[in-house]
Amino acid sequence: MMERRSLPFSIFLYACAIVLGVFVVAPLAWLVIMSISDTNDLTTVPLRWIPQTLDLHRYTDLTSLAANSVGEAFLHAMRNSLLVAGIATMAGLAVAIPAAWSVSRSPGRLNFTL
Repeated sequence: MMERRSLPFSIFLYACAIVLGVFVVAPLAWLVIMSISDTNDLTTVPLRWIPQTLDLHRYTDLTSLAANSVGEAFLHAMRNSLLVAGIATMAGLAVAIPAAWSVSRSPGRLNFTL
């Protein structure tokens, strides 16, 4: 049977969850706002948080596949990043799977303390 939490503790818990959510989502929201804002909107004082006009030229530049373009360089860098991440994941799994198997087959007398 579970105990009910007190109302102040529940409010505190939800407030902490909201603060954590804001700290996680705010940088991502700022990146999206910067990516669709005009340069003038980003350099004005005081800062305009909501862009007056949407500027999507950065996305069109990244999807361009013309020779020696920003899009071609981006795709090359993305391919390299995915390749390195894939190799690192496979290397980690190659070490972790046999280690997990051997720990799962060992007798219960092993005592791991931190």
